[in-house]
Amino acid sequence: MFSSCANPACRAEFNYRQGAILRLRKQPTKNGQPPKCDSFQHFWLCAECAEVYRLEYLPGQGVVLNRVSGNSVKNGLSQLVAVA
Repeated sequence: MFSSCANPACRAEFNYRQGAILRLRKQPTKNGQPPKCDSFQHFWLCAECAEVYRLEYLPGQGVVLNRVSGNSVKNGLSQLVAVA
């Protein structure tokens, strides 16, 4: 689980009434075996960070934090949050 914002630069303490929670299913292991059916990772962005950033899973990299500009995500401005 989590106790603070997924943005490494923020680290606001978790508040279930604000922000955005993301639940991602873990990807298959390196040997191709599927993960356990209950294998999920949870991430939370505080309300301020949720307005500016989105979390996205990139195969082979992991979970990255992307800055949003208008309605689109700016490529190249991502930061790794969790390794795949």
